[in-house]
Amino acid sequence: MALDFANIGISAAWQQRKTNTGYQDTVQGPDGLSLNASLTVGAAAANSIYVAQGTLAASASTTIDLFSFTDQLGQAVSMVRVYSIVVKTADAALKLEPGASNPLVWFFGGTTPSITIPSNGGFGFTQPTAATVSSTVRNIKLTNTGAVTLTYNIAIIGGP
Repeated sequence: MALDFANIGISAAWQQRKTNTGYQDTVQGPDGLSLNASLTVGAAAANSIYVAQGTLAASASTTIDLFSFTDQLGQAVSMVRVYSIVVKTADAALKLEPGASNPLVWFFGGTTPSITIPSNGGFGFTQPTAATVSSTVRNIKLTNTGAVTLTYNIAIIGGP
């Protein structure tokens, strides 16, 4: 099992305009800001990915165990490091937080902080050095905070 490449990209582009009576409009842009992170791949780096599309009933939750899962190629994976996460939602808001047991604190900075991604929203995080995943630091919890069924897509890049 090996990733051929791993890249995370986020960008914003804009142009803004102010109308000036009797004069040409003042225009700023087009302009933009982008983050494009290519992760090193290999046996001692990013080498596996957890990818899923799921649904959660209203107020339901699920826990993702990064220390023990089956990847899309049908292979058993046990991550020991994690670099990046991308989550996309539809139909309801999704709360992303460390798991109740064996929580992966990662970028949260503690076991109780969370991020709520609004309906039809998204969240991305990447870092150049890995966070540790182990038998005691392994779980991320997803909770539907809405009143309707939620569909989500998630990708987490790490390495065994």
